[in-house]
Amino acid sequence: MFGIITGGTRGLGFDAAKELASNGYSHLILTYNANTERAEQAKKTLEDKHGVQVFVVKGDLVKPEAVDAIFDCVEKNFGNKLNALVHNAGAAIGVSSVAETEAAKKAAASYKETIASGKFDDFATYDYFQEIYPKCFIRMVRYYAQALAPRGITVNAIIPGYILSDAWHHMTASKGGIESEAVQGMIQGSPMKRFGEGREFGHVTAFLCSPKASFITGVSLPVDGGLHLQ
Repeated sequence: MFGIITGGTRGLGFDAAKELASNGYSHLILTYNANTERAEQAKKTLEDKHGVQVFVVKGDLVKPEAVDAIFDCVEKNFGNKLNALVHNAGAAIGVSSVAETEAAKKAAASYKETIASGKFDDFATYDYFQEIYPKCFIRMVRYYAQALAPRGITVNAIIPGYILSDAWHHMTASKGGIESEAVQGMIQGSPMKRFGEGREFGHVTAFLCSPKASFITGVSLPVDGGLHLQ
């Protein structure tokens, strides 16, 4: 099977890539924003451990040319075959990847401050991600699920909660790390009172991208240890 994972070279995207590689995906395209060294390391790890073929594509997905490059790679290397698209990119811009555009830099500064201290001052991060994720994203999932269902194409969303990744360590490093009072306050205030693990996110992603989930579509599934219940 053939798959694309945006932001797939580290963090939750890489967790998803490992699970897809372990569950029948022989060809993967992983996109990344700036860290070429990490992208090549991810490619080598997946190819060596799972025997899959991996292509890495660089670019900020707010730019149309970056999106074009992904599908040029599909046409060239996948023979226009595609079984799954996992749109994961952008969750930690400026933390796990370099913020290169002005909008990205503003978003990164706002994002770090909000996560590390719990303080919310502006909408810079929200505005930036609205350029990546369609507005009213969950409604868009339902719309495309209905539109594409006759073709056997499923469309679902995964809503992660507090899932530990290298991004959390980077974001909170200057504020006392993940053991800081602000971060622990968030974690202890959640139903399961712990961080989720990347593999838990990856397992759900791989399931939704497998034939086992062929009759599931239009679903927005929280993977958050019950955080959505609050």
